[in-house]
Amino acid sequence: MSFWTAIVIITAISVGFGTIPEIMKQRNRSKQLGKSNEELEQRLHTLEQQNQQLHERVEVLERIVTDGQYDLKEQFRKLG
Repeated sequence: MSFWTAIVIITAISVGFGTIPEIMKQRNRSKQLGKSNEELEQRLHTLEQQNQQLHERVEVLERIVTDGQYDLKEQFRKLG
């Protein structure tokens, strides 16, 4: 084995040992991102449901306030 062949083999082994841990770290990060993405989708779904419920409540309150009877009840409440 020549000197240059030995240098190439040593360099290849060194690079290999340096990149393998980085590849493993990237795989772990990808798995963690997948989990956090699922959590974010679940949170989004929950917030969309809450938003819909609040929208329905506002509609009910708008109907109550715009109802003619509400104004009359409010006037009686102020008198009493």
